[in-house]
Amino acid sequence: MSDVYGQGAGDDPWPPGGGPPPAWAGDPAATSPLLALLGQLRDRPLNRLSRRLRRLRARSDQLARRDPTAVPNVFVPVPGAEASSAPRRRRRRRLRVGGDRFFLSLVLVSGMLLPFSSVQTRFGESAPTTFNADSPQETLYETLDALSSGDLVLVGMEYGATAAGELDTVATVLLRHILLRRAVPVVVSRYPVTLLRTEQLLTNLGQAGSALATRLERDNALAANADWFVTRFLAGDLAGLRSLSMNLQKQLATDLRGAATGLNIRQPGDFAQILVIAERPEDLRQWAEQIAPLAGSEMLGATGQAAAPLARPWLRVALSGTISGFRDALTYDSLLLQELEVTVGPPSAPRNLRALSLDASIELNWDRPLSNGGSPITAYTIRHLSTPYLDWVEVPLAGSDTNHVLTGLDNGTAYDIQLRARNAEGDGPWSEQITDVPRSVPSQAQALSLTAGDASVEASWSAPDDDGGSALTGYRLRWRRGTDDWRTADTADDVTSFTATGLTNDDVWEFQVRAVNRAGAGDWSAAETATPTAGSQALANAAANSQQAPAVATATPAIFLGTVVTGASELSLHDRADTAGAVLGIVNPGDNVLVLLRNVASTWLFVQTNDGLRGWLPAASLDLGPVDIEDVPQQAAPQPTATPQATPASVAVESPGGTAAQAPADAAPASRPGTILQAAERESSIHIGVALSIVIIALGALGNMGSAALRRGRRD
Repeated sequence: MSDVYGQGAGDDPWPPGGGPPPAWAGDPAATSPLLALLGQLRDRPLNRLSRRLRRLRARSDQLARRDPTAVPNVFVPVPGAEASSAPRRRRRRRLRVGGDRFFLSLVLVSGMLLPFSSVQTRFGESAPTTFNADSPQETLYETLDALSSGDLVLVGMEYGATAAGELDTVATVLLRHILLRRAVPVVVSRYPVTLLRTEQLLTNLGQAGSALATRLERDNALAANADWFVTRFLAGDLAGLRSLSMNLQKQLATDLRGAATGLNIRQPGDFAQILVIAERPEDLRQWAEQIAPLAGSEMLGATGQAAAPLARPWLRVALSGTISGFRDALTYDSLLLQELEVTVGPPSAPRNLRALSLDASIELNWDRPLSNGGSPITAYTIRHLSTPYLDWVEVPLAGSDTNHVLTGLDNGTAYDIQLRARNAEGDGPWSEQITDVPRSVPSQAQALSLTAGDASVEASWSAPDDDGGSALTGYRLRWRRGTDDWRTADTADDVTSFTATGLTNDDVWEFQVRAVNRAGAGDWSAAETATPTAGSQALANAAANSQQAPAVATATPAIFLGTVVTGASELSLHDRADTAGAVLGIVNPGDNVLVLLRNVASTWLFVQTNDGLRGWLPAASLDLGPVDIEDVPQQAAPQPTATPQATPASVAVESPGGTAAQAPADAAPASRPGTILQAAERESSIHIGVALSIVIIALGALGNMGSAALRRGRRD
């Protein structure tokens, strides 16, 4: 049997010598029993004392687990108690490490470090250093490696942020390969954030001093809208891809930030290759259906490792080559680093060759090649071929200017023209061929003769000897009495006579005529004079001539005939009486227009052309003949019509002077079919739909947050 502190009957008696229990046994507030015990048992062996203390501690812990409040803490000294004079000994703790634990730790550390120091200890299969022959990966590599300097590559970056960690690596090696071949990537995407990531990726790849710039032997950085292009966002997912296929030139006209790219690409076939880096196989399918058939060639694809099995059905159907995941990207990069040789080559072809017809000459302008081949351009060569000849005539140009005037050409002869650039490595390819015809104004009209009648004069003439290399568009006749202002009339190109009526008899009238073509009006013929007189025969002749008058002359006080003055350049037809207005069409010098209205200040005239276009022209650019501009009806802002109307029926009108004329009758404007949205309207509707969707989602989120707040308040 043991006591309350766990002491058995066979142990030493406690308290020593027997007797009553100590005073603190029933009073926890008395002096600490530990101090009393140490004081009474000073002569006892330490090992026996330690054994009793351990038993006392164990018993105390057992009771404390049952009811902590019922057991006093005997190890806390009570204030006023007598402290023991026995010295306190501190127990040292020694770190003991078992041999088995040390051995296991050594094995684990060795297993982690050995693969970094020895290839033989590495586990798993490393990426191969080359692709298998005739594999899709090998085909993609060889296709891109066959690109020439200045080739355009359409790159579709069809992945979002969830796949960027893997596909950014794939895109980096593919774009680097394209740039190392001195080709030009043109990037599009239906993911706006991906366009920003790609722009940053290309900027980092081509920055000055980078490995790519060093291999291309460039001191400066690769530039946006020159060495690479990141174009605008394709809104509307599949609709955006469809819009790209239908309006390629418009979609690529501006870059991601709205700046003009200078690209003049009209069809997908203008690209040397099409590469799509996609997160989903569905994106590859859409590109294969919408873009690849228009390009007339198969495209290249790249996906993540997870999407690779689903992309395999498109191999040999729409994709000529693919790579997927980190493993293929590592092998691809090894090929680039070990095998690809970057050499300096000839420049690419000059771009956007343009021509302006002049008298016996053609002015040419063009844009620099997209790639100079790694060496500065030192010269250009122009060649032209005309129909009567069979050999090209080459014109070498020293320097890097991008304009030149070809002289010594024959007016009226069509010339085929091409251009190529040269650097230290040689000549690049020829540009696209254009055709232009030099031309000048026609020579003087011939043999002007006059026949006087009663208050009228009939004028007739012959065609000029030289039409200036451009077909005649008509003639202009003018006449006056003495020093009065000239009166004018125009005829068609095949009409060589005109009867001027409303003249005063017995006065001398002076006449001149000149021919007009697309280049402008020729010189006036020598002046001839005639004097109208009264008489029966003159009256008869005048009546006959009146019935044969050409369909040009001044009109009624409500409609006048005006002519674009000679010597002016092409004029823009505006939608309002302001040069800042939208351009509705173009009129040329010598063109006839119907003058319908004028503005309040009489500085602009509202006219209608022979094609049915209506709009505003500066009053100073029109010759109204004998009509004063104040006679034209005034209106502040008539509504122009930009759609060409069907050729209206002609109505005969008579000028105040009695001259017969033909003027187009007003026709109802053509109605625009509303069953099919045009491309611009479809794109606008997509943007509006996206905006409305965002608003609806935001309102729903706010409603859910409000409901949650109300429920939380009720619970509280």
